[in-house]
Amino acid sequence: MESPEYHEKMAAISKASWKDPEIRAKRMSGQKEAARNPEYLKKQRSTTKANWKDPEIRAKRMARHKNVVQSSEYREKMSAITKVLWEDPEYIAKVTTAREGAMQSPEYREKISAASEANWKDPESRANRMATIQSPEHRKKLSSNTKALWEDPEYREQHSGQNSNAWRGGLSQQAYPFEFSKHLRKSIRKRDGFICILCSKTTVENRQKLSIHHIDYDKTNNDSSNLISLCHQCHSLTSHNRAYWRIGFQQLMGTLPDTEPLSDEDQLEEQFA
Repeated sequence: MESPEYHEKMAAISKASWKDPEIRAKRMSGQKEAARNPEYLKKQRSTTKANWKDPEIRAKRMARHKNVVQSSEYREKMSAITKVLWEDPEYIAKVTTAREGAMQSPEYREKISAASEANWKDPESRANRMATIQSPEHRKKLSSNTKALWEDPEYREQHSGQNSNAWRGGLSQQAYPFEFSKHLRKSIRKRDGFICILCSKTTVENRQKLSIHHIDYDKTNNDSSNLISLCHQCHSLTSHNRAYWRIGFQQLMGTLPDTEPLSDEDQLEEQFA
């Protein structure tokens, strides 16, 4: 049942059947009807959970999935499908509405928060993610794609100010409180060894003083446990997927020492770095 020959044979049969419009329409109709059946959905979820608890089944599926998604053919195919879908206004409206509804659900937020925490606790997952986002190829591709998007006036209007999904009521325009002083920022940089906590880039390599990031994104919370040093590039990454970074940094802060007063040498290093 698991032999490559068997899988190839079954794949060929499925492809041949799917090319028949009548068979395809019949299958699609049956799948839609089943998807509306609560008993069917409950049974499917129960079966999936039971299979996923089996280490052998899970390992086989993960290996197969990894081989598929890493292939250039699969990536090109999915990219083409995604582009076609996002050219459909009705599809865009449907997905956007679903996302907005999900983001307002406490259950969804808790689920995402738990998933982010689990990923951050996994050393391999964290290392892979950081290796990807810090790679020159990823940064170059992301920069190119972002520039292309923002050259479109319609896109720029739809994603600026209150239209942006990152809009938080104008919080970025609020002034920092008095407690977020120059001396406090210097103390945090010293505590972190004058390097970016994520990529270990120094102040000199950053070509400017390291940014001090509020872990919980609250400008009024200036406790040292809520502040962390980041280079300009890594700091920009924290504008997205906030739950992931918040949870990760909160866990990471458990390994950092408290702030210490700056020595004269430290202040000179900060001033001329």
